[in-house]
Amino acid sequence: MRKHTRRVLATSHIAGQLDPLGRLVEMVGELDVDAVMIVGDLVAAGGVHRADAYREVFGKLGAMRVPTFFVPGAHDAPLTIICEKPTTSS
Repeated sequence: MRKHTRRVLATSHIAGQLDPLGRLVEMVGELDVDAVMIVGDLVAAGGVHRADAYREVFGKLGAMRVPTFFVPGAHDAPLTIICEKPTTSS
């Protein structure tokens, strides 16, 4: 791991689009960045903010293997929803 962060890849408004997010994961490796910053709207606006939509996005983000930071946007759910654990039905 590097001591200093020198190259940060910044993007915004992912809006739950997993294909472009997959390309972002590829770019992180290609560009040899030290960190990623995402500003606003991780999932699409409107409707109910479901924890599973955030899990999908965060799963892709975790594949980047670099520190990743995000600033919630106007349409993002409260942190309690984002971090909600899945429930199983019996």
